[in-house]
Amino acid sequence: MINVLVSPGDRELVAILGRSGARVSIWPAFEIGAPTDDSSLHEAIENLFGYDWLILKNAPAAEYFLRAFLLKHQPAELDELRVLTLGPAAAEKVAEVQAHVDIALDDFLQGAVYREIEAYVGDSSALSRQNLLVPSASIVSESFQDLFADSGARVDAVTAYQTCPDKRELIRLRTLLAGGGVDWVVFTESSAVAELAGLFDTWDLARVLKGARVACRDRLTSDLASEHGLLEILIPSEPSIPSLVELITADGG
Repeated sequence: MINVLVSPGDRELVAILGRSGARVSIWPAFEIGAPTDDSSLHEAIENLFGYDWLILKNAPAAEYFLRAFLLKHQPAELDELRVLTLGPAAAEKVAEVQAHVDIALDDFLQGAVYREIEAYVGDSSALSRQNLLVPSASIVSESFQDLFADSGARVDAVTAYQTCPDKRELIRLRTLLAGGGVDWVVFTESSAVAELAGLFDTWDLARVLKGARVACRDRLTSDLASEHGLLEILIPSEPSIPSLVELITADGG
């Protein structure tokens, strides 16, 4: 029996997969909100000037960091800190409060954050002395965080928001994926790719879905999945749900 992970909105896909004999798992609802405990974020803000860089990896990171920061501080106080944003939405959030951005990357590319900051500081020895603050949902570590840590830099990932109302469901899903309990992850539209990436709070879905095979209903969805680091994506000959199910069940787990 194959194990398939799908979006909560894919009712037709769930029904057809069920009739085919597959075991279907549905990922939990994606909903950005305030975390139950944001004490680490507020502690980091009170010690903000011990950091060299603030990395805002998406719009929620920018929104929830700035919301907490502006409770007691003015935007101009960020001038003492170097700021990097990932994606136009994060940069726009910073611009809304008239704070500065030193490096604005349009999207995520493997190693780009590391390379840009390395070029900015000038050499690897200086890079090893950098202290970086990364507000996030504290679910997965991005590849750039690992690169900085390996170089000797200090990287503090603090919880600034949550992506799921019930984090226990998300932990169960992460455990299922890590343990090889998912054979296929199926996306019927590009919004589902963005949803799963948002749920795990990562630009790099390949780190989360390692070991699972990926199928997309059409080329547009596949292209977005590729932008999130997924490779060897299968696409049915026709962009329909039955064709997608046939592709998965014929290929097996």
